[in-house]
Amino acid sequence: KYYVDVNKLVVMGDSSGGTMTAALCLLARDGLVPMPKGQMLLYPSVDMRYNTESMKEYRDVPVINSEAIDSYRKIVRTDWSEGNKYYLSPAEAESFKGFCKTYVETAQFDPLHDEGVAYAKSLKAAGVPVILNETRGTVHSFDMAANSSILEAALKKRIAFLNEIFKDE
Repeated sequence: KYYVDVNKLVVMGDSSGGTMTAALCLLARDGLVPMPKGQMLLYPSVDMRYNTESMKEYRDVPVINSEAIDSYRKIVRTDWSEGNKYYLSPAEAESFKGFCKTYVETAQFDPLHDEGVAYAKSLKAAGVPVILNETRGTVHSFDMAANSSILEAALKKRIAFLNEIFKDE
């Protein structure tokens, strides 16, 4: 209907959008939708277990801190028996075999930092090609600093990832 070639899609999400991006790839792994060519997650929220060091450490940082995340996650917490909990907490999935190329970007002073790093490592362990960009001196949603050299460097890495995916198109 919209002339979209589903074999040429990359999905991307930041923060809770990272949850949706990872969940969509889990749905694809489970055969419910086509697997995208790539996924890009920026400071993603992918683990509802709350047990990382960064979640404990960054309770009062600017923009998003773990206290705010606690309140957000209480809103979306549901009865795990209602469906596949991995779609809400993708890091808990048993397998990432068959996932598409992935770019994960984390912010240094972000309660979600360790979730992003662990997710990238889990994907790599499953044989998924992964680029992990751990930005330094940054907080959650550092993209708001439109003219920063840190954002400029991050954008170059994001574009390089996309160019790599679509180089043969």
